[in-house]
Order: sequence, then C-alpha cells, then structure tokens
Amino acid sequence: MTDPAALVISPNHWPLARQLWTGAVEASAAREFRRELGIPGGDVAPVILSGHQAGIWHAGILAKVFAGVSLARRLNGHFAWIDVDQDANESCETVRIPVRDSVTGEIAEHRWRTQTEGEALSDVVCGRRPAITVSDEPPPLDFCREDLLPQVASGIDAMTGALKASAGSPSVSSQFTHAALSLARQTIGAEPITAISALRIARTSLFARIVDRMAADPLACARAYNAAATTLRVPGIGVLTINESSGEPHCELPLWRISAATGTRSGVWSHSLAQTPREELAPKALLLTGMLRAAGCETFIHGSGGGATGVADGGYDKVTEAWLRDWLGWRLAPSVVVRATLRLPLLNREPITESEVAQLVAHSHRARHSPALLGDRAAEMERSRLVAILTDRAWGKTARRASFDQLHTLLDRVRSERSHEISQLDRSVSSLKARFKHERLAADRTWPFVFHETERLKQLAREIESRVNA
Repeated sequence: MTDPAALVISPNHWPLARQLWTGAVEASAAREFRRELGIPGGDVAPVILSGHQAGIWHAGILAKVFAGVSLARRLNGHFAWIDVDQDANESCETVRIPVRDSVTGEIAEHRWRTQTEGEALSDVVCGRRPAITVSDEPPPLDFCREDLLPQVASGIDAMTGALKASAGSPSVSSQFTHAALSLARQTIGAEPITAISALRIARTSLFARIVDRMAADPLACARAYNAAATTLRVPGIGVLTINESSGEPHCELPLWRISAATGTRSGVWSHSLAQTPREELAPKALLLTGMLRAAGCETFIHGSGGGATGVADGGYDKVTEAWLRDWLGWRLAPSVVVRATLRLPLLNREPITESEVAQLVAHSHRARHSPALLGDRAAEMERSRLVAILTDRAWGKTARRASFDQLHTLLDRVRSERSHEISQLDRSVSSLKARFKHERLAADRTWPFVFHETERLKQLAREIESRVNA
C-alpha cells in the first residue's frame, strides 16, 4: 500500500457510544426520526452514519465505508450511508478513467459519459434524475482497452456490472450509491449496507419542526448561523444574507427549494417560505449533517472537510455545532474524521513538485536579466556596474538615465547573442510543465476505487479495522 501517513483517523480514541444519543432532542423524537429514515434497529442499537454525493468514489471516501462497517461490528450496531442526492454533481454523469499512451507512456484522463449530451440533466439534482440504462456491451470508450492497466480494465467491468445490477433504482444517485456500496462490501465481505436518500430527511417530523421554528423567527436562525460562520471562519462556509433595511426584514434560510416540476434547486428566503410547498423544501449541508448528528446516530464519520469533535483544526461541522447549540440548544453526537490516500501504480519514479516547476520558471525569467545565468560573465560585470550607477542617487539624473539606456542595450545584445541558450531554457520549462501535468494526473488520489487492486483495498480495510479496534 502506501506509507502509514496515507491513513488518517482523528481523534485517536473514538467516542464509542452504545446508548441512544439524546444530547439534542428527546429520545422519542430520535427514535421517530430513525424509523422515518428506515434505519433498521436504529432505536435499539447504536447507529454509525457517514455519506457522500453519489458516484464511484475514490479510496478516501471508501475508507469511511470501511470505518463505518468496522465500528458497527465492534459496537454490535448498525452502519448506514447517506446518499447526498440533493446536489447536482456530475459524478453520476461522468466517470474518470486513466489511460496510458502506448507510445509515449504518458497518462491521460478519459471521461466516460454515462449519459449522452441529449440526456444530460446537469441542473437537476441527482435524486431526481432517472437511473441510467447500462448495456451488456462494454461502455463506449475513445481508446483501446490495451492502453489500460489490467486492474483498470477489470474495474470498468466491475463498475458497469454493479451499475447494471442497480438499474432498477429510483434515481441515478441511488443507482450509483448502491453500485458503489455493493462493490465496497464485496471487497471486505460485509453485509448489505443501508443507503438513505438525503431527500428523505426532508419528509421527517423533525425537519417539519425545524422549518416551523424558522418560520416563527427566521432572523434568529440566520443570526445564529452567521455568528458561528464569522467566528469560526471555515473556508467555503459563507454567511446567510440578512436584509434589515426594508420595512419588513427578511433573510436567506439554510434550505433548498427543489422544484417538483423540474427537479432543479434554488435558495429559500424567509419572506417566501410560507408560499413554498413543504414537500419542495430540503435542508442545506450544515442543517443536513446537524439533523443527522442530533437525532440520527451515535457517531458520524466525516472526511477531511467535516472535522472531528474535540479536535482544534476542525472542518465545516464546527460551524454546525456552534450554530445549532446557540439557536436550538442542541448538543450533537460526536464526529470523527477518516481519510485515506491510495495512488494507482502509474508512475515508476518520484513525481516532480510544483515548487520545482516554479524554480525553473523563475530561473528562466532571471536569465533574461542576468547574463551570468547564460554564461556571459563579462556582460554580467558590466550589468552590475550599470545597475550600481542606476541605483545610486549620488550620480546625477543624466548619468542614471544614460545608465538605464545602456543597461537595456546590453541586455538586448546578450539575449540576441544567447538566443540559443534562452530557447533551450524555454524548452526545458515547457517540458517540465508537461511532465508535471502528466505526473500530477498519474499521482492523483481521486481515481475511482474500483481501479485499485483488490488486495490493496483489503489491506486498507484491515488497517482501518485495526485502528478502530485499538
């Protein structure tokens, strides 16, 4: 696999809750919420939740599945996965595939579009797009299968087989999520994993209560949200717009409106909330995870963006915790972070770094102004003399102006005489940039997990299980 630093689990000692979490809502409300979501045994056994947008994820997301399965086994609880299907992401329309050029050996990225241009519904949330039809034939690809690594070719077959098996799903989001979970559990021999549509959360009694609370005092909701966001300053988390200059103050709310007619989503404002059909409302990201941690689980597993409870360098859910504490008095179930990095064996050398490219670019630029870098020491001495005059105010303005003109004449002459060396530097820069682009693609950690060798994924699962059980 990769070195141990490729797997991060935070904090080191997980909060292992075996009793129903009641830090936010009453026990009866938590049980009702879990029943409404369809979590089997969620009212009698500990629940571990995690989730992501639909797609055939990379190994870092897969690590959260492995951790959830391991923790549920340890606690004799239940692990469920949230299909974040209220997003309009392209992971359900495009699958990235690495291809090695048989002539140059370089890696290129090809994209398999699961839907034709005419079928593409990029503005429609994934939970409202229909499942795709998968042919018995291999997917149409614009390259030869001979250009694929063996495990990538087999990964394509496994992926298309899983998508075909899930073709009866109610949406493309559900289809991809079930396909990915099926492939994940087959890797480690786990029992079927419950997948829960995020859109289903909007139909729960708890969500209805929260919307009622927003409707009663929307400004209190928005002000508490903004106070948390501005205090914690987590990248990517902005504030809700509050307009208090008009006769009737109104504000943006942490809700989506998902049109029943088109499946597209838009923001919701307090002055239009009463006219918005309740069945078209859905929670935005922070409210979504906040509800799940308030009533849906005993432990929530985040990736690197969400953050862990009790860890200083937290993610966006630190804002959620502060906001819901101040607005509703909720204390959320603890969250942990699991992230992993696996890379495909596409490089047989250490990749160059961005700083190495920057250094060569800077050297090429300096060479045009420093003759010594082009091998002309005599011209460099003359340049230094002219610069000394130019920067010394003891010389008169006329002398310094003459020095400036002589300096440019000198540099123009050197560039002309050393044009071959400059061209060589330019070619080196172009070559290194191309190599960097190729190697960055080859070293990308976000290729779909099905392209990794099964044994590498099993090794990752074993390492996660060992850490969870430590």
